Amino acid sequence: MIKAWPKHCWNLSLQVCLFVLVYACAQDKSRAELIREEMSQENGANAQSKLVISWEDKIDSRRFGLTPNPKIDGKTLAEVISSMTAGRDDGQLCSACHNKDEALGDYGLPVAKNAASIDFDPSIEVGTTRKAKWKGPDGWAKRFIANKTKPANIKAVMQAWVDGGCK
Repeated sequence: MIKAWPKHCWNLSLQVCLFVLVYACAQDKSRAELIREEMSQENGANAQSKLVISWEDKIDSRRFGLTPNPKIDGKTLAEVISSMTAGRDDGQLCSACHNKDEALGDYGLPVAKNAASIDFDPSIEVGTTRKAKWKGPDGWAKRFIANKTKPANIKAVMQAWVDGGCK
């Protein structure tokens, strides 16, 4: 024959279970909090792993997940944008279309067609009717990246320069 527990034991047992359950729930983070923390950590890792490049760093297409490209690899943004060398697959210099006589997209350097702008500085305002610097929130770099006609490989490098603070 099974003997029943006294009533006071059941009450105490129930109180202990409730206390443990409440305490345990108070210590656990909600599922939403855990997901938010995980997303925050991932975003932080992504922000830290952004690829950056300086104006004078040598370009290596492989760093950008692109196929090695001798048309741009080993060159710098400074050399390409100032038309000291071509970075495009078709071999054209930037100044072929952006010069003192022809300023496609309202952007032209004060140089002759296919000439280099040896003293080019991304912090100086350039352009025809729309003057802007390459740096900054409304700079030529941002417009270049958004332009669908620009080469994807140079846009990727330009984005890394912008992500690095245009240095």
